Amino acid sequence: MNIRVTHWVFGWLIIGLGACWFGPVRAATRAPDIEALNEWLEAEFDAAAYPGLSVVLVHGDRIAYARGFGKESTAGEKLMTADSVSAIGSLTKSFTALCLIRLVEADKVDLDHPVTHYLPWFRTADKAASDDITVRMLLSNTSGLPSLDVGILDRSEATDADERLARSLAGHLLNRPPGSGFEYANEGFVLAGLIAATVHGKPYPESLADLVLSPLGMVRSSSLPAQVAALGGLTGHYTGLLEGVPARQGLTSMQYAAAGSILQCSARDLGRYMSALLGGGDSQGRPYLELTHRDEMWRSHIHMPESERMGPLDYGLGWMVGEVDGRRIAAHGGHAMTMTSFAMLVPEQNLGIAILSNIDTLDSYRFPDLMTLANNGLHVAMDEPLSDFGKPKRADKTRNDFTLPDERAAALPGVYRAGGLAGLRLRISQREDGRLFAVAERAGQIIKEGLFDFMNPARGYVRGIGQHAAVYVQASSDGTVPALIYGGTKLYREAPDKAAANRFVAERDRFRVELGEGWQEKGGEDVHAAKGDRTLWVGFSAGEADARQALEIAAGIDAARIEWGPEYGVTIGDLYWRKSSARAVGDASHRQFAIVSHRLAEGTLHVVLGCAAGDLTRMMQEDGLDILKSLAIRHR
Repeated sequence: MNIRVTHWVFGWLIIGLGACWFGPVRAATRAPDIEALNEWLEAEFDAAAYPGLSVVLVHGDRIAYARGFGKESTAGEKLMTADSVSAIGSLTKSFTALCLIRLVEADKVDLDHPVTHYLPWFRTADKAASDDITVRMLLSNTSGLPSLDVGILDRSEATDADERLARSLAGHLLNRPPGSGFEYANEGFVLAGLIAATVHGKPYPESLADLVLSPLGMVRSSSLPAQVAALGGLTGHYTGLLEGVPARQGLTSMQYAAAGSILQCSARDLGRYMSALLGGGDSQGRPYLELTHRDEMWRSHIHMPESERMGPLDYGLGWMVGEVDGRRIAAHGGHAMTMTSFAMLVPEQNLGIAILSNIDTLDSYRFPDLMTLANNGLHVAMDEPLSDFGKPKRADKTRNDFTLPDERAAALPGVYRAGGLAGLRLRISQREDGRLFAVAERAGQIIKEGLFDFMNPARGYVRGIGQHAAVYVQASSDGTVPALIYGGTKLYREAPDKAAANRFVAERDRFRVELGEGWQEKGGEDVHAAKGDRTLWVGFSAGEADARQALEIAAGIDAARIEWGPEYGVTIGDLYWRKSSARAVGDASHRQFAIVSHRLAEGTLHVVLGCAAGDLTRMMQEDGLDILKSLAIRHR
């Protein structure tokens, strides 16, 4: 049969129209050359800037190769292995598709039923249009739903966050009629995960475990933050100038995105997953998936916009499909902020490969992308010529031979900060060689660093080992630079005294926090500080101590003498917090408190702000937000 293909941009899938059927697995394929693959991977890893990689290659129903390269973290000595647990990002979508396909096999789901058949409450602002969205459209990214990415931006930990996100779509219009075109939308897979959970009768993480992970023996895989922590899940790295910058927090707080991008697993477990898709059985050797249903996932459903790096490919159900280097493939990648993944299967060769990295996306002009490594890894294993699949085909248009004038270079150093709750800060300094060096951070976490490279006086790029970040300089007529735009966010220059002189840092074993002018620290194992009538307590507790316990410790007030307000979630800086307010009654009725808590794998960090009654909102605006955004947590 004929297949027209479309393509995919790394981490974002694109789909195509036409009939793509892979047919039964070929048993008579020659064995891959594992020694050649291993030697080639060693050379590629040594030449790149990945802190760590884990690779698995499957041949039919067996794992033929599984190995790690490098370290799990540049801050430690633990080696990366095939059992290291890493976030796979949007590769999770293929797992959600498989959950629903298994329910199709059990006659519990029909892909062509409308979403409202399973979720009667679902609607968008245009109910008549959204009533036409089918399950198949969700899995093929053809639903017309807008790509809002709330799951990435909000990072809610609430167990019902996925349903709340789905219900919030009632306030949004579709971007196009259902089924009429491709648009990559995490929201569609949130709905798909909800359907699987509703039909199976358990929350999505448990449904995923029942339908996929447990039957395949994927014992080092989970989408539950607590389980990931127990498995030693990696937190990954941001990209620095010369190497990765360890991330202190991974994907432990993104329940909105559970069905689309939050799964963490090992390379070896991905091998078990790919083997099952190639026709292997479950962990007990029993049949797992009918190939006709597998082929339905890998059939072309819609064309994706063509990619310069990947050429034309199509989208199936949770998979990118098409022809690469003369052979039919099914593939998908994922970008999980500080970790990336890519999997590629070639059914006609009975082969599959998956590669996990523990760092944000690297500069594709300097280093091979995971999609290139995966595709060429298969070629090496089968003694085939290498290709440029996944590599940029054109010169980097952001580079030229412009040199920034000395007077503009001298005007840029300083600290620039975003307003509101963004928590983004950019520090620019000038090195002895005259080059400008930039460090971007959120809540004390470095998220990128590199050297400036300017195209003209107003536009430059921060370049390190990762993808470059654009900077637009907004200079005044007198040559000063009061503001700039970094990565799409406007930042304002901080006054020197606010940036440094009037702030001090309170250091503890588990965290550090910056306090502004007027605060006086009292010392102790926890942070106790005061500024007139305003008080601050920052402490860490093992387990899941609640806000009431934190307030008792911080203020010495019995919880029975407290009147509590509602609790809700809020993202401040780069962290997700549970926030509640309280008012003391009785003798201490003149005091108000804000209690915010951030859950970690090893315990809970609490911040308690106290003030005179009626002053709480003003205190949060003048002191609280800056304090919370400055918190840096040291993970163990």
